[in-house]
Amino acid sequence: MTQNGPRRVEQALTSLFRAISLLNPRRILRHFRSVTYRLNQIARIVNSEAATRVEHGLQAASECERLLREMGERTRAIASQIDRLAMEQRSRADELSAGITSCNAVITSCNEAIKSLRLDRWKVREYEGLLRSLRRQYYFRAIDEGRVAVPVLETEHPVAVSSNDTRFPRGTKDDNSIVPRFNRKLYQLYRDQDPIRVLDIGCAGGGFVRSLLDDGHLAVGLEGSDYQLVNQGAEWSTIPLHLFTCDVTKPFRLTDRATGQPLLFHAITAWEVMEHIPQEELPGLLENLDRHLAPGGLILFSIATFLDWDQHTGVVWHVTIKPRSWWEDRFAEHGFEVEENHPFGKDDWLRGSGHCRRDWHEDDGLGFHIALKRKAGTGAIANPSNRLRASVA
Repeated sequence: MTQNGPRRVEQALTSLFRAISLLNPRRILRHFRSVTYRLNQIARIVNSEAATRVEHGLQAASECERLLREMGERTRAIASQIDRLAMEQRSRADELSAGITSCNAVITSCNEAIKSLRLDRWKVREYEGLLRSLRRQYYFRAIDEGRVAVPVLETEHPVAVSSNDTRFPRGTKDDNSIVPRFNRKLYQLYRDQDPIRVLDIGCAGGGFVRSLLDDGHLAVGLEGSDYQLVNQGAEWSTIPLHLFTCDVTKPFRLTDRATGQPLLFHAITAWEVMEHIPQEELPGLLENLDRHLAPGGLILFSIATFLDWDQHTGVVWHVTIKPRSWWEDRFAEHGFEVEENHPFGKDDWLRGSGHCRRDWHEDDGLGFHIALKRKAGTGAIANPSNRLRASVA
């Protein structure tokens, strides 16, 4: 055996005793307890996180249940409202159906009555002529008794010769608008004035003027075209001393035949007239309006904003198509401002409210209505000189 043999045996025995010491039960027990302790800690942590998650889940489920209950209650409330509205609509539909049935019965009755009269268009024209004749008699009786003032027009331009409305008459030939609800609103506006005085620019057939005269007020109509005058159509044969032709863009003057005093009007109206006037002639028209407007009076317009022309002949009647803002600027340049305090709603106007033949409505976006008053501190323009000769006396 070599010298290193005992040392190697010693090392081997040491390793053996060390290995045997590792099998000591106490050490094994201590190691097991340490491992068990750590496992218990891990288990507690895991159980704590799981419990927290479960608790959060239960809270979320409770909140969802509460929201579902609220949604159910709201759904029941909405369903109840829908049922109530449906009942109301059914009730209104029944009322409307009953009203339509009643109207149809009335229309049928009227048709039967008309048929029983055996009317044809010639008889209708005969009755219309008779009615106009009776109105004419009442009209002249009122003048003779002094109940109606007679105006006098002075102008050097009795016809708007350059206007397409004169050269190719259409509106002046076809329009004769009368809307009683506008008249009632107008009387409400001037309830402190009796009678009121109204000047209608572009009066066409004169129906509006005649309706005012029938109600005991003073009204004058001016028309640029002489079509109705020449043909004695519409109201021109009924109220001949209150309807005149003249170019309203040129100076004119209206006076009272009995007193010779200038006539000033509480209201001046122009129904779809402004768009027929070329831009360069608008100042003359606005000066005439200012000249004849009474203190505190209003100018009432309907202005169309759509192109009106004949595609076959190329004739254009609406020559100034501008938005409301443009018109307000032009009126402001001549001393007028918008008056909002008036009784007229969008369904009350004489034109532009859908009441008359071929009429548009403001809701269609084809035009607008406007009421104007003088700006504070401005006054009427002086009357034109006496160079104007009387065309009608």
